[in-house]
Amino acid sequence: MPHPYDNKTKARIIGMHEAGVSLHKISGLTGIPKRSIQDIITQYNYCGTVQNLPSPGRKLILNECDIQQLNRVTQTQRCASLNKITNSITKEVSSQMVQRVLHEEGIFSRIAVVKPHLPPHHFSKHLAFARSHINWSVEVWKKVIGTDKRSFELAKTPTPTQGEQYSFDFQVAQHHSGHKPIMVWAGFCDIKQSPLVIMGPNAFQTQGFIDNVYSIRLLPFYNYLQQQQQVPQGQAFTHCEDNAPVHTSLLYCQWKDSQGIIKFTQFKSH
Repeated sequence: MPHPYDNKTKARIIGMHEAGVSLHKISGLTGIPKRSIQDIITQYNYCGTVQNLPSPGRKLILNECDIQQLNRVTQTQRCASLNKITNSITKEVSSQMVQRVLHEEGIFSRIAVVKPHLPPHHFSKHLAFARSHINWSVEVWKKVIGTDKRSFELAKTPTPTQGEQYSFDFQVAQHHSGHKPIMVWAGFCDIKQSPLVIMGPNAFQTQGFIDNVYSIRLLPFYNYLQQQQQVPQGQAFTHCEDNAPVHTSLLYCQWKDSQGIIKFTQFKSH
């Protein structure tokens, strides 16, 4: 609704309108755009007065300055808790209100993405690998069995916006905190996934990895996929994994060859 015009000007417009003066002529006499004149007339017909009525409902406790302060806190203190963010403003508001305002601003609490422990030349090799396989069809990738292991440990939660969670500014570096993380191994192919393996301390040695992971999880999963898809001879599934020492040792290569597992040719990490 029109706000900049005083009540005297709006009353003059209403008087000319009721006297039958056209909007075009009123606009020429007052210098006010016809759209604004129409809004003033609509307001008068709806409310019966030219005065601006008070806004309904409860006034917002947080103003624009408070919201900007909340944004600054989340930008400078990425891992600040909700209570700390709430206490950063002088007004007494609940943490639920602050959380709602942050959500409206597109700021959410998310688990930090762990930064890959790779030097710059590794990133270049990863990118080159992706570009060299960009023309592979979906059907070809469905014949690739990917396996990997991952450790899980509790960490602080940052507050990025929706499109920032994979930015380098919000990734946490891999480090040894002194706690004992849980190491989990799994294999996947297309939409199928192997059973998870909670790895014990001896599973990081080649023979232990073969006995506790490859023999009891990878090999049955590999054979299951071969039988399920009824793959013809010469079109077997391919196994893809990283170049950790346990995966490149002579003992593992001999075991893999004895089981007929074909390893996916990747770039070397070193």
